[in-house]
Amino acid sequence: MTRGWPLFLWPLLALASPVEAQAPLLLVNGETRVASVSFEFSHGQSLPVSQLRSQIALSGPSLGQRVREVLDILPLVSSPRYDPFSPPELLRDLVRLERHYLEAGFRGSKVEYEVSLDTVPNAVEVVFVVREGQPILLDRVEVVDEAGRPLEEQLPQELQDVWPRLMEGMLLSRGERLSSSLRIQILDRASNWLRDHGYPFPEVTAESVEEAGRARLILTARSDLRMRVGAMDVEGNARLSHRVLLREVPLEAGDWYSRSRLAEGQRRLLGLDLVRLATTRTERSPEADSLVDIRIRVDEGKLRLVSGGLGYVTESGVSGDLSWGHRDFLGGARTLEVSTAARTGWLAPEENRTERYGVSVLLRQPYLFDRRLQGSIRPFVEYRDDVRDRSAEAGAESSVFYERGPQRSVTLRYALTQRWILDTGPAGPLGECEELAECLRNLEALRLDRLTSSLGLTVRWGRALDIQRRTRGWSVLGSGEVAGPPGLSTVQYGKVVGEGSLGLPINDWLVLSGRAGFGRLFPYGASIPAPDGSDRLEVYLKLRDAILTAGGASDVRGWGPELMGPKVPDIKVEDADEASFRGGRRYLPLGGLARWTASTQVEFPLPFVGRPHGSHLFLDAGRIWTPDDRFKLSETPLIPGEIGDAVRFGAGFGVLIATPVGPLLVDLGYKLNPSLLDVRDPKKVANALAAGESVEGVPETPLRRWHLHFSVGRIR
Repeated sequence: MTRGWPLFLWPLLALASPVEAQAPLLLVNGETRVASVSFEFSHGQSLPVSQLRSQIALSGPSLGQRVREVLDILPLVSSPRYDPFSPPELLRDLVRLERHYLEAGFRGSKVEYEVSLDTVPNAVEVVFVVREGQPILLDRVEVVDEAGRPLEEQLPQELQDVWPRLMEGMLLSRGERLSSSLRIQILDRASNWLRDHGYPFPEVTAESVEEAGRARLILTARSDLRMRVGAMDVEGNARLSHRVLLREVPLEAGDWYSRSRLAEGQRRLLGLDLVRLATTRTERSPEADSLVDIRIRVDEGKLRLVSGGLGYVTESGVSGDLSWGHRDFLGGARTLEVSTAARTGWLAPEENRTERYGVSVLLRQPYLFDRRLQGSIRPFVEYRDDVRDRSAEAGAESSVFYERGPQRSVTLRYALTQRWILDTGPAGPLGECEELAECLRNLEALRLDRLTSSLGLTVRWGRALDIQRRTRGWSVLGSGEVAGPPGLSTVQYGKVVGEGSLGLPINDWLVLSGRAGFGRLFPYGASIPAPDGSDRLEVYLKLRDAILTAGGASDVRGWGPELMGPKVPDIKVEDADEASFRGGRRYLPLGGLARWTASTQVEFPLPFVGRPHGSHLFLDAGRIWTPDDRFKLSETPLIPGEIGDAVRFGAGFGVLIATPVGPLLVDLGYKLNPSLLDVRDPKKVANALAAGESVEGVPETPLRRWHLHFSVGRIR
């Protein structure tokens, strides 16, 4: 027995809009489902269909249901369940859509529907026919007091001087549709401006006057509530003193109240390792009407903390961190942290495997003469086996960190390190000798241990991308480093690196982003080869930690880490008398003294899943070269054509999936114009070199045009 919808609903539907049906809609019953929901626009379209779909309850079959429709003939696959078609819900959807157009800044919008019933599958097709109406555009914004006078004239003189900046910001939206969200944004901008300039309890209302498709937005605010800070108190602290906590807040008794400065103080309190939660509350002072008291409540965590992380990256395999920290060492909210890090190389592709093991001790001072300055010192020891060399390093680095705000900082760093080379491959400019055995024997005789004293400055400046508010994000990073002097450093160079990025939200689901970077290394003093070039290889290899490279998951993604550009196979002399060789399991980068890279990327939600998961398409490019003639190779290198300065391009796609253990990121890059070695197996190239044969005769491996970058978890 089928259940029919109450007959009184169908006259209501008939009155709501015209109906075109393949079969009488009185045949609709409780088993009728929705086959599809679509939209038609009679006088143009301004809002995306995806936005309209988010406002309605009716929907057609999902991708999973359609797949199960096809596979339900299999014994273990059940038929999909569909939500039944609901006439009352259809009427409510009409109201929701018209209300959404009203809130989006349209007047006189009308939404109708067409319903078609197919009795064979017992399903209906619903089409919403939309007439958007007239858009109401913002013409100007006025801010007045309760008497209707311009608010600017009622403010103190120091605020009148900065008032035009607020008005300029609000008028940036001139010509946009006066939607509910835009009205709220402008209202919030005015309220927050008042909160930042001494008005903790602003009373601002908004009304609009509309005429001929234009709107004048009038904000009414009180101007007699300006207050200074009275008492400031802290609650909930057991270990950190009031003095330590209040020094992080850029407000004192007697200052004009400022919401932004109070929020900055709250953020700085959360930056203290011992503070888990910090909240602020403002109250009218009982002492005077012109004062406002500030109450700060903190929640402290454990004094000692053990933490760790585990993850996987294609370059270093299974990786982990473990640390022990004392979060109020000797008082003053200082942090003492002893940490270990392991990049095991386990399960990593053999060619790209990187192993690193290290131990470090970090002492961080959160307040260094000023709340915006932090200081730290970190002694460490580390062992590494990667595409550069196999070596051990010990040293210490100290830094002073200045934070101007979120994503805006300056860091001054000094480091003194000693590196002992345990084993190195032909990672220098091969070609200074006539045969491979001679090159390798010369290489093994080099003394490449080095002491490095370096001073560096790094500047980061930017703004976060906000997709919801359609706010572009950008960042600029610049760093400079100088190694020397001769008494403290066996290498001497200057190094400049810069990178900029920009993210543009096209709509609420599509983002276009791009980045570009450059670098240049300037050797001098002890790092300049002799005029006859006899020590060129040794000097070059001692600069290995400063040499510029490209390639990797955050660079030109068609290549492995540091492997875009000049490289050579990893070969060792096995028998010096018989000139036999071993190795060739991977390529070792040569790098260069100059580089640039660029990338453009289109980001969108992961299809059929949506945010916070995402996917992207990318196009990367880069170039590595050595413009200094003193480091040029001989005219007859062992691998002709490989040591060049060509621009390389890579393209591909990737996905990012949010998981409980951290983000899972997969990028698959494709080399558009690979070099000679990019598409040849390093073992076969090594064999050809050992046999004195031409590398060009080694057959290509098409699979080497692709490179997969995979990581999961948050590893520092």
